[in-house]
Amino acid sequence: MIGPLRVWIVLSLSTAFSDLPSIAKAQGGMPFCVYEHPDSNAYISARHDANTGLLSPGPVIQGMDFFVLGDRTAFDTDQHLYHCVGMAGGSMRLYSIEVMTGSVIHDVPLQDNIVGLVYDPIDQLLYGVRVIGNSYDLISVDPAIGQVDPVGILPGITAYSAGTFTLDPVARQFVFVALSSGDLQLRRYRLQDASLVSSSLFPDALIGYRYYCGDSAIYAVWENGTSYSLERIDETDTHTTVANLVGVVPGFVAESASISGDGVYTFRGFDANNNFALISVAVSDGSVLTIVPTSDNATGFEEDGSCGSASTSIEDTTHVGVLRVGPNPTEGPVLVRLPERPQQVNVHNTLGQQIRDIRPEYLESGLLLDFGSLPAGIYAIEARSREGRIMRAKVVRQ
Repeated sequence: MIGPLRVWIVLSLSTAFSDLPSIAKAQGGMPFCVYEHPDSNAYISARHDANTGLLSPGPVIQGMDFFVLGDRTAFDTDQHLYHCVGMAGGSMRLYSIEVMTGSVIHDVPLQDNIVGLVYDPIDQLLYGVRVIGNSYDLISVDPAIGQVDPVGILPGITAYSAGTFTLDPVARQFVFVALSSGDLQLRRYRLQDASLVSSSLFPDALIGYRYYCGDSAIYAVWENGTSYSLERIDETDTHTTVANLVGVVPGFVAESASISGDGVYTFRGFDANNNFALISVAVSDGSVLTIVPTSDNATGFEEDGSCGSASTSIEDTTHVGVLRVGPNPTEGPVLVRLPERPQQVNVHNTLGQQIRDIRPEYLESGLLLDFGSLPAGIYAIEARSREGRIMRAKVVRQ
């Protein structure tokens, strides 16, 4: 007797993706930040509303005597943690703050001088550049225990440009502007081994670099003469002007840029009257969405959904398991192993949009999903059983 035939179904995602509804233009961003209370001098975690300028404070960050800036904040979109560096009792410490409650989850010593902190959603570690005298190396940091592990030396660098650090989580490249042999260069390093991917002359002083998954590009602002513009840096390191920013004058407060998952770039700058303002810009066309006055000293902007976990826009649940998928990252098909026959399997992009809905009659113990026709990015696969159990996995399309 011949047993039942197990069929691996290859499902192309291209047609479903092309039928997605268009997204309405987003409003101002909602970055998380830290501010110093003007009366008590205590440091407080908060969230800014760029639509109104209102600052929603959380509890005091206990023990922090000083908030250390210099590209030392990062956002973990998987656990919704805001990471920042501060001084406590004369020692540098790495704080991990749960953004919904403002509670400090981790508070660990940080011995090294590390700049350019970014969060990698693949291995869920922080990455940065460690500065030791005149030498630089790429390192990873486990924020739960403060363990710093070297990835590799970054030779040929004499200085770095502040406000230029970012991470391409799809290609897994650590990006920043460095001074080398007297020239400013935009450098890309492999996150896995710190090998140099590319180095391009980059003399223009852009600042506030943020990577956007929606079109796999980096965005920043630029003072070009008397105008201020939003700039787009593509994968070839070519930067083009999206648009001049209407209603603002040149000026940028350090550590004050964030980008949301729906393509809104928010920063603290100056309005047409040269007053401090929160400014939000649509990366699609450079249109200024909001300009609202602000007088607080909040900084260290980080935003939920700034190209981290692909599952951040999907309904949360306590009954979650992990799907086994591979290869991951991928340039084409991915094998999804299903430990039990699910009732439904969905695929979402980073905006939370459903791009595939697979029904029970097609499901066996595994699926072969073809991501080859989709844009590079991070996608979420979610399988739901009849009993309500949910299994998820993230897939990186290179």
